[in-house]
Amino acid sequence: MSIIKGYSLISTIIGLISRVSDFVKQYSQSVPLSNPDAGWAILSSAETRIRRKIEEMGKPLKEWDIQINYGIKTGFNDAFIVDGAIKDELIRRDPKSAEIIRPILKGRDIKPFYAEFSDRWVIFTRRGIDITTYPAIHEYLFAFKKRLEPKPDEFLGSWTGRKGGKYKWYEIQDSVDYWRSFDQEKIVWLEISDVPKFCFDDKKFFIEATAFFLVGHHLHYLLCILNSKLSQWYLDKITASTGAGTNRWKKVYLEKIPVPEISYSENLQFKELAQQIITTSSRGCSITHLEAEVNHLIFKKYGITDEEQRYLLK
Repeated sequence: MSIIKGYSLISTIIGLISRVSDFVKQYSQSVPLSNPDAGWAILSSAETRIRRKIEEMGKPLKEWDIQINYGIKTGFNDAFIVDGAIKDELIRRDPKSAEIIRPILKGRDIKPFYAEFSDRWVIFTRRGIDITTYPAIHEYLFAFKKRLEPKPDEFLGSWTGRKGGKYKWYEIQDSVDYWRSFDQEKIVWLEISDVPKFCFDDKKFFIEATAFFLVGHHLHYLLCILNSKLSQWYLDKITASTGAGTNRWKKVYLEKIPVPEISYSENLQFKELAQQIITTSSRGCSITHLEAEVNHLIFKKYGITDEEQRYLLK
């Protein structure tokens, strides 16, 4: 690049910066946040008003009686996650195998409001298990032993097995101390998604590490909020983008969404509506009218005006 072109480029950049600076000075405004922990974002005056209203109407989700955890990390899914045919064969060879083979949801199984199980199962050999009491599973996993061995602390160079850790070759990689929570009713969602995909689970599914789950009270109410257009808009303002048209719906962000208090009768109303959506969508029928009802109730709960609703739904 010539010196003249270089100076021209620098001059152009300085001019652009100057114009942006003038625009900010002219149109910027101070925005006091009701919930500073939710982070900051560049918002228009309409967006500022809506965000402030949302934050004033509810308390952060983390202050509700809930607990959020992520799915299990096996370290080598090809060995520990099997299809229905392999699961049935392991149980046929040793009925005791059924004790530690659990249904698991994969990413594509998780839909808004409901899960579409794809007949995948996890061999849940958690830490401390006596593998000799499950001979069929021990034999099956032994075929993968080289790929399952944890890397020794003193080893240098390339390793064909799993990362180092205090686990046996036949155990899943992480300790998952909260594993009993998988048996509870819960809300499940993917960490990375373009739209809200929060599903309700009462079938004791395990989930992979690319997803999170929430246990606690008022689950159907929270399910409606998290799948709503209002929640999608708010979370889009505070979550981190992947840069590929999707957001990271991580625990640290979900805990910040403000949730209004709810009465007993309101909770029943949301529960009935959520159950209707789950039943209808699992049958492959349209839930557009039911989702519209959810959005209407959520907007009303947060005091969103008709004009603000049109803005959020556009």
